[in-house]
Amino acid sequence: DLPGTFLQMKLNDMFTDFRFRDRQLHLDSIKGTWFDSCELSATGQIDFSTPPEKYTASIDLQHFNLQRMVPKSFRSDLSGHVQLQGTSFKNKDLALLLDVDVTESSFDKYPIQEAHGRLQVTTDSIRFIDSFSVRYFENWLKATGKVEYSGMMDLAVTGQIANLDRYRDLFFIKEPAGRCRL
Repeated sequence: DLPGTFLQMKLNDMFTDFRFRDRQLHLDSIKGTWFDSCELSATGQIDFSTPPEKYTASIDLQHFNLQRMVPKSFRSDLSGHVQLQGTSFKNKDLALLLDVDVTESSFDKYPIQEAHGRLQVTTDSIRFIDSFSVRYFENWLKATGKVEYSGMMDLAVTGQIANLDRYRDLFFIKEPAGRCRL
């Protein structure tokens, strides 16, 4: 049983089987609630042998809010599977490489039915690598590039928006109509 706080991460009802040897922590299983509302089931490893720490994990999660882990990032409610490779637990050096398969979720104020791809998360930005794909009903987008939490974006986007009406009241567009191909 692991209640408490690890760095800024609040752990609720967390249970784990682990081994620690030669400055390597092996998490054979970890299950529970993280940040009050994110349910997860995972396996992983943390290498404490040389700074900065390096870690890997295979995670199934529901209702993850990125803003709880990276405070200046975007509010989200993400569910799905994540393969994680990370470096450091310190904000200035934190780098997370994620391979994700997201199911019914939201990111910032945008709904997602599914999303797939690779991205890198740091304390100042998210970088979408190799055409990160997002689908919402019959609409899909593929993006490569960087979004800074400050609001700056440098993205290459392709996609097909077959029904703009799906985005009514989600963007600056108040009366959407028609289709769009990017």
